[in-house]
Amino acid sequence: MIRDTSIAAYSALFQVGKLNLNELRLIIGLKKMGGRGTIINIANYLGWPISSITVHVMSLFMKKVLEAHKRVKNPETGKLNWQWKIV
Repeated sequence: MIRDTSIAAYSALFQVGKLNLNELRLIIGLKKMGGRGTIINIANYLGWPISSITVHVMSLFMKKVLEAHKRVKNPETGKLNWQWKIV
């Protein structure tokens, strides 16, 4: 489980320009969701379009803030989706 001090660390990265505001909001939302979720889960939780979530998840993945945790079945489509986890 991610610690609250990690959110402070990510906030510091935001302040020095390593993360943008929406990436920070996504991290905080994911933290409130238990530290992991699929793109669809995150989009529903934050109320953002899926395309917006995908861009920020990929950016955070490239910055090594998120990692692909495991594949989970999407209850709506039956397809497997990646569950993302805060590093």
